[in-house]
Amino acid sequence: MLDKKLKNRIYTIALIALLCYTMVHTVYIYFTNPESDTVYSDIVAIHYIDMGQADATLIQGENFNMLIDAGEYKGNVINYLNYVGVETLDYVIATHPHTDHIGNMSEVIKQFEVKNFIMPDAVHATASFEHMLKALDNSKDTNVIQAEAGYKFESGPLKFTLYGPISQEYENLNNYSVVVRLLAGNTSFLFAGDAEKEVERELLESGYDLSADVYKASHHGSSTSSTPAFVEAINPLLAIISCGKDNSYGHPHKETLETFENYGVKVLRTDKNGTIIVYSDGEEISYGTER
Repeated sequence: MLDKKLKNRIYTIALIALLCYTMVHTVYIYFTNPESDTVYSDIVAIHYIDMGQADATLIQGENFNMLIDAGEYKGNVINYLNYVGVETLDYVIATHPHTDHIGNMSEVIKQFEVKNFIMPDAVHATASFEHMLKALDNSKDTNVIQAEAGYKFESGPLKFTLYGPISQEYENLNNYSVVVRLLAGNTSFLFAGDAEKEVERELLESGYDLSADVYKASHHGSSTSSTPAFVEAINPLLAIISCGKDNSYGHPHKETLETFENYGVKVLRTDKNGTIIVYSDGEEISYGTER
């Protein structure tokens, strides 16, 4: 991973989204930087959608769409999925039952064909959670999978492994978060929901390969997560923080940003950069931002 290169692509988000739409239909999508003659051949595009103080991530490959979380109920995830041409979601992951991650999940299930739905064995007494369960119950063709560490699935060159939840019971609902690692050729990505320090310790002790070129910073960049030991084990080139502008939680916290700085990790934030799309051609990582 240390030999990987990180390239910034300068695009408007509309151009990126339009190009990513064709990934649903072709083996490789070619991206051309309008400011140079560079042409990119990618096997995956990962959209870290600007949802304010909420979470939603779209992963696109050859004839493959996967959504991790769906933001708040009044969020824009439905519009975004429609905009980039998604009709079918091969996998959807609800990392944990907090509303900022599943608030719009019931509408996703209703409006798109969802083939497989992964969720932890955790409950939450909210309307959003109840609506999600009702939508799943009414979606007879959706295969519902209880998240367990070690579960694997793949699509072409994209290989996914669930690393968590590891334990059966946690006091903190955040720690039930589904943790997933994506291997795309020789590049890798780690998504950890809102998992906190307790889970990070479990993962460090698990023996799993935590290394990743791109790390979706857990819990919106909170100091409850992304401990120095965990970040060192991941050794990312790039950290993505999903958070709302001037949010009441103060995310991302100073401690987290200092940890990333100390380990030489480039940070992109949805509150500052808008929607962020990261690409991999199987060897190198590049990215484009909304602003």
